[in-house]
Amino acid sequence: MEEQMSKPKLLEQLQFERERLEKTLTMINEQQMVVSGVMEEWTVKDVLAHITVWEQRMVRWLEQTVRDEVPEMLPPGMTWISGTSRLFKCIAIAI
Repeated sequence: MEEQMSKPKLLEQLQFERERLEKTLTMINEQQMVVSGVMEEWTVKDVLAHITVWEQRMVRWLEQTVRDEVPEMLPPGMTWISGTSRLFKCIAIAI
């Protein structure tokens, strides 16, 4: 049975991984950001947009949980695919 991770350990791990990502991104130039093939047809820019969407969702879910609300997983009428795709496109354009 796997041991539960403590809050301080989780926060430490999140910080470590964020720093690792940021360090990696410093080695990538603007041209490399838009080259397909990083993950199938995705570019680095696409992957960053995907991470951003999921981080935003997680923050919203945690905020709802703190308020004793049931987290709204997706807006009404949206599927996991369409929801991710729509938000992903908006963020990818902005990056």
